[in-house]
Amino acid sequence: MSNQNFVLNAVSREKTGTIPSRQARRSGKIPAVIYGHGAEVRHVIIDRKEWHTVSKNEIHIVTIKIDGQEDVNALVKDSDYDYLKGIPLHVDFQSVNMDEKITATIPVHGKGTPIGITKGGVLEQALHEIELRCTPTTLPEVLEVNISELDMNDFIHIKDIELPEGVEAAGDTSLAVFHVGEPNVAAPEEEEEEEEISE
Repeated sequence: MSNQNFVLNAVSREKTGTIPSRQARRSGKIPAVIYGHGAEVRHVIIDRKEWHTVSKNEIHIVTIKIDGQEDVNALVKDSDYDYLKGIPLHVDFQSVNMDEKITATIPVHGKGTPIGITKGGVLEQALHEIELRCTPTTLPEVLEVNISELDMNDFIHIKDIELPEGVEAAGDTSLAVFHVGEPNVAAPEEEEEEEEISE
């Protein structure tokens, strides 16, 4: 759950822009901003190793300790990566009140092997993330959905997923998340036509 209270250390930064950001990254830091609740945007630098722990464990709510003095509860809102080099470039945080409801996007993982797979079906996951609305303390890090009962041509929609108490889905709940469909096998006639063309 999000209330594990992970502390992310941050240092205020006065200089912004491309050159200071590059210098921060070369020293193992990541430029970041904190916004929300009508306050001015705050520019900070966080440690790359600490951020790796946050991203690897899919932590969404953190306590940002600024300059070793001020604590700010924040939602991880967005992050940019250089996927060629495999390094984070920038992180956006939204400050939150732990008693107020927020909307956040949470990853969805399937758990188990669908019955339909044993019959030759193919599991499809249409949505890998779902928007939820709740207080930060009740926000789950990940939604694990039991898909073992899915038979051939069965669906699991957002509205079918059992959510923790105090948590509700935001947006269209009729959207499908998981589906076991028929395997894509070419008809014999189509295969023969392709062979004739290739000759």
